Amino acid sequence: MYTLNLICVYICRLSKKPCVKFDKLIPYTSNKLSPFNSQNTFISRDVIPHYMVLPFVGRMDDIWGGYLIEKLFGSCVVYNNATVYQERNPQDLVKNLENETIGYRNTKMFISGDYQLEDRVKITYEKYKEYFK
Repeated sequence: MYTLNLICVYICRLSKKPCVKFDKLIPYTSNKLSPFNSQNTFISRDVIPHYMVLPFVGRMDDIWGGYLIEKLFGSCVVYNNATVYQERNPQDLVKNLENETIGYRNTKMFISGDYQLEDRVKITYEKYKEYFK
């Protein structure tokens, strides 16, 4: 489902150009793991010691960091309308898509624990958490 959602977003972005406007939504949540990125995101003080934009993983750095805290905190994400407007800088959408193939190929394995992060990612994440002890 995750990959299908991302593909739909990219089809919209590629066909309509980067400025795609979505209807306002009613806040919602789920008891399933669901992706979110670090843009316009509010994070509880209790979660901050566990949430990190993971270095060295490319375009999935914030989304995979989000999956880590969802595994720890369960149903902890609420989706709502953006609180700010982002005026996007020029983008090469095809290059973005190429950079996100790590997610299309590996997110399911990452969630199940079958994808091994590089040691330098794990070490950095553990050092980050130490600052909150």
